[in-house]
Amino acid sequence: MDTLKAPSSKILAMRRQSALKQFDLMSLAGIVLVVLGLCCEVFARVFNGLQSFVAGLFDLIHLDAVMHFVNVPAFFLILFASFGATIIAHQWEEIKTLPRLLSFVIKESDFDFEKIIVLLASFSEKARREGLLKLEDELKGIADPFIREAVQLVIDGTDMELLQRMLSIKVEAMKERHKKGEMIFMDWGGFAPTIGIIGTVMGLIHVLSSGLGSGNMNALGAGIARAFLATFYGIASANLLLLPAAGKLRLRNQDETMMKEMILEGIMSIQSGDNPRLLKEKLKTFLPSKTEAKPKIQKVKKPGLFKGQSGGPQKAEKTEEEKVGVP
Repeated sequence: MDTLKAPSSKILAMRRQSALKQFDLMSLAGIVLVVLGLCCEVFARVFNGLQSFVAGLFDLIHLDAVMHFVNVPAFFLILFASFGATIIAHQWEEIKTLPRLLSFVIKESDFDFEKIIVLLASFSEKARREGLLKLEDELKGIADPFIREAVQLVIDGTDMELLQRMLSIKVEAMKERHKKGEMIFMDWGGFAPTIGIIGTVMGLIHVLSSGLGSGNMNALGAGIARAFLATFYGIASANLLLLPAAGKLRLRNQDETMMKEMILEGIMSIQSGDNPRLLKEKLKTFLPSKTEAKPKIQKVKKPGLFKGQSGGPQKAEKTEEEKVGVP
């Protein structure tokens, strides 16, 4: 009997696994977050205690006016619902890169174009002097995996056209991969204002249906103002945080793409046996404007208009008659 039950249990386990694979767990998690965010606005009274606590804090530091811009349920609505919609629109492989993407937004770019140019020029000089095979000694000291792989292909004697095609494919794949990270923040910034409008509509429904318009106009005005804070949070988070972050990632992607294309051009020049000095000049065209070396301009003194002025015309030499004193 046990031998008959064992295969059936394995089959059931396999069926459960196949059934789970049919569902996108990230989409389910996103739906849960969206519903949770909507519930924060529907059951806004649950946050009355937290709202009062925040009001007490601002009152303690004498910032009562700030409470006009505080709506705890609307904040959680924008946070949960907008992020949940973003999760639904993307895959887990993209979402899990969010911490690394945020570090790229905060940290300064570390692309050192000039250092790469010097490195490639040294490789070119060594290849011309000792041969391409001698570049194998430099592989261990190369930190950049793209340069290391490109130099290895050159050492292996890869055809120039094939080498260019392979490296170009890697550059294009990198661009598409980085564009996915940028699109996460673009989509997030697109969802936030719309969800803010949804929160405002829900808040207005709550205010108008609770009978505040029967006679208490002050309470009605305060309720409408609080309802519009959801739209404020959505627009502010999109235009002040999310969309600028997407723009920063776009610039980082452009800089890294430019550096990879510069490396590709340098590797092709090394394989062609170009002069190291010419290689440097060619790669300097890829330098960003802020790192380009500006030529020094020497100021030339203009000739003066009067005798004795600095830089003016020199006094003419005396003629033979003046030297001997002939009038």
